[in-house]
Amino acid sequence: MRRDVIAAHGAVRLHAICWEAPAPGRVPLVVSPGFWEPAEMAADLFARLGRRGLSLSYRGRGASDTPDRGYDLDDHVGDLECVVDAAVPGRFCLLGYSRGGAYALEYALRHPERVAGLILVDQPPVHNVWPKGSAAQRSSITHRGEPVLNYFRLCAAEGFETSTHRDFTPDLGRIACPVLVLRGLRTDVPVAAKVDDRVAAVYEASLPRVAVVSFTGSGHQIPLDEPERYAKVVGAFLSALDGE
Repeated sequence: MRRDVIAAHGAVRLHAICWEAPAPGRVPLVVSPGFWEPAEMAADLFARLGRRGLSLSYRGRGASDTPDRGYDLDDHVGDLECVVDAAVPGRFCLLGYSRGGAYALEYALRHPERVAGLILVDQPPVHNVWPKGSAAQRSSITHRGEPVLNYFRLCAAEGFETSTHRDFTPDLGRIACPVLVLRGLRTDVPVAAKVDDRVAAVYEASLPRVAVVSFTGSGHQIPLDEPERYAKVVGAFLSALDGE
């Protein structure tokens, strides 16, 4: 079951979905999606997990508002803060996929008291700036034959070209909660894996409590390439958090 939620970040109205489950006492999951994904993209994961939680559409995505400007790291982390404060009481596990992983990292560093566990899906510890002129090209991709511009607005991607670079590596040691890093291994696919051996080693050396799990059949798009195993690995991590 799903329940739609509207939260406000200043003048920006944000759409989120609360996913209900029969066992409300377990640690909920909050999904911070990738650069173009709306909240609805988490439906398959929550259906497989059978766990309560929330996914959101960041500004410029899905049914959320699209301001003319305001697409930097702080703006997106502020969206996440407003949505979870409005809809998720207590501690939760935060999952960030792709660029949503950068927002999740910054949130975890700012609010360690809220984050019971952190899952990073094929995202290096960096919030990067896109090269000038790349927004239109990256926004031309399709999802299962449908243009991704049906799910988000181009100005959101254009904002990534003027955003702030942030390297999280020096701060990773401050994240004390359990962390799960999921990495694809394939580079021979349209969207290649981002977490290579070097990046995986940085995570393992820097995070106090971390496990790195590889997906041999996936590039960057682990949730789409291996959905069954993806949900199984995420579910096992969540079950371990339930026992803490």
